Amino acid sequence: MLCLLTVTSSFAAAYEIFYDESLTPRQDSTINDKPLDLLGLLDRIAFVCDDDSVRNLLCYEHTHTTGLRMLGIMQMDMDIQLMLEVKYDYVKKLRRAQTDNQADSLVVFDQLAMARNHVLVNAEVIGGPNEKIVPSWTMNETDAACPYPLFGEGDVPDFYKIKISYANSKLDDSELLRLIRNSRPDRLDDRWLTKCRHVFMSALKSQAQDIPVQLMSDLLDAVVDIYEKIHIDVLFNMNRDLSSSTSSSTTVLNNRRHNENEITKLSANSGLTNLQERGVQKAINYGAQIGLVHDVNLAKQNVTKLLKAVKSHLKQRSQSIRPNLSLINGSSMNEIKLNFNQSIDYPGYDWFVTSIFFLMHCDEVRAWRWLRTFSLLLPSGFLWCARLYNSPFISADMVQYTIHPIYAGTTHAVELIIENEMSQVFFAFRMSGLAPSHIAYQWIKQCFWNYLDWPEIVTYLTLCILYGIDYQVYYCVSIFKYLQNDIIKQHSARNLLPFLKCHQIRGFSARDYIDFMVSLEKRYRSILMPELKELVCFSTNNRNTN
Repeated sequence: MLCLLTVTSSFAAAYEIFYDESLTPRQDSTINDKPLDLLGLLDRIAFVCDDDSVRNLLCYEHTHTTGLRMLGIMQMDMDIQLMLEVKYDYVKKLRRAQTDNQADSLVVFDQLAMARNHVLVNAEVIGGPNEKIVPSWTMNETDAACPYPLFGEGDVPDFYKIKISYANSKLDDSELLRLIRNSRPDRLDDRWLTKCRHVFMSALKSQAQDIPVQLMSDLLDAVVDIYEKIHIDVLFNMNRDLSSSTSSSTTVLNNRRHNENEITKLSANSGLTNLQERGVQKAINYGAQIGLVHDVNLAKQNVTKLLKAVKSHLKQRSQSIRPNLSLINGSSMNEIKLNFNQSIDYPGYDWFVTSIFFLMHCDEVRAWRWLRTFSLLLPSGFLWCARLYNSPFISADMVQYTIHPIYAGTTHAVELIIENEMSQVFFAFRMSGLAPSHIAYQWIKQCFWNYLDWPEIVTYLTLCILYGIDYQVYYCVSIFKYLQNDIIKQHSARNLLPFLKCHQIRGFSARDYIDFMVSLEKRYRSILMPELKELVCFSTNNRNTN
């Protein structure tokens, strides 16, 4: 079961399995019928919502609990959760089963009710440890009553949503605050960048000073503009002159009307899949819950417009380079691919773009301008999962076998450092049959949504962009270091995969580990940065050697 869950809790693998699979009504099935595939197994032991489903199970409670556990682990990859919900409507089925567990005013509290409640809350509510209450998987024998409200019909109880607003938090006067507010476009240069790095690091190390999260949009605006201006980590820029969306004119780049027209034109040429539309709904609900979204309907329209425009933009840039790359390679890019790679567009939801939309105060035009410039930079290839999907900037083999640079670069480096720095953690993973790279890739792919609180997610993004993409590696290693005692304990209890997949990262703060990250940078940057750049400079290297 562990091996099955390790594989199927990866979105690329789950997409491959469920791509052409659809549920068909059971026809005279009996308890002797054996499921022939993963969907059949889930349908038999997890999507249980009627009397026929119950009769088809031996040891109903034990088997269904196992199925719910499997489903609960799989759905913590938010793309898998969206895919299963869109294709099989499993949330509705579990809600129906929970409703059937009630009679008049009486509610049956048992292991299955608690397990279904756990799965439903994680499926319906997004949030970090201080934004969402995750109900227990089981009920303690000493509990006189269930401490968590169960629900079947209606909205998710407010009990599970911790109301908080990050948009209007008080800003204390600080050097970082003054630096951001007093920055002028004509004075943004490498000296300002050096000062910004120093001041941000000092603020992060200061326990008495909060990072002004709502002003990080201004900081990241300035940093990305400086990177492009003085050509720091500008790697994805081969055909800049061929793309109308990357004009070199500063006046045009900062002209809001031009950007509005551009995003409108690009968004008209693309659409969202059902999975992505469902993702928009869930993401906006999360934004409203933490005070970043004030007008839900307007935010849905704007983020949808942004996602469509970004999709068209990435497609245009990929297609403008791909024909030349095919000639260079001497082979066609249209080889037989996995289902995951059949589409030019990334099949999952773009959590990074939505994070930037929230970071830019739900201003789709400002977010678009920033993303367009950021897409030229090295960090975009590792922070933004959709950026290099089916991209000519990585090798044909990586594209064909769905090996993302995040996996080949960042998470591989995470494993190497864990082996060197935390041998007990490394061997706990190895003996559990689980790889740290598998966990870290999921964290990165969904920008730590559901695992960290919003301010910590913003700190993560800022660290990786301001100090270098190798800080993505150091950040993940720091989390594993923070969790090392729990990892060893959960390995001993044979519960490591459910623990890392289904539990929020409670209590972690980058400011407590920034000195550790800096020490890792001093020892590993000279090794990591060349390797990370090499992974995403495939087309550039080929061009330079021909």
